[in-house]
Amino acid sequence: LRKQSGFKSFLILNSEGIVVNSSLPHEKAVQLSAHILDLYRKSKECIGDLCGYDEESTVESVRLRTKGCEMIAAQHGRYMLVVTQENAAAAKGKEVDNAAAEM
Repeated sequence: LRKQSGFKSFLILNSEGIVVNSSLPHEKAVQLSAHILDLYRKSKECIGDLCGYDEESTVESVRLRTKGCEMIAAQHGRYMLVVTQENAAAAKGKEVDNAAAEM
């Protein structure tokens, strides 16, 4: 992950929300884990209400994008991986701005 361009941080949580591994400082990782798990649970409830709950079609991942960054949270079994990266569109915009500034 760290070798990917735009990578900022990662977080691995268990099903109880305990931080198993992270590239963030511990306090920040714990705070982020609480918010992400809450968002993930609410997303599952909302999709279930809108589309009908089906055991085989549950929410697999949540992706949030702002102008500056993008966060992807994916659950697999008892663990969840959260990755934060630069927004690809913002990164391309920076490259174009930098190229124009060099001219």
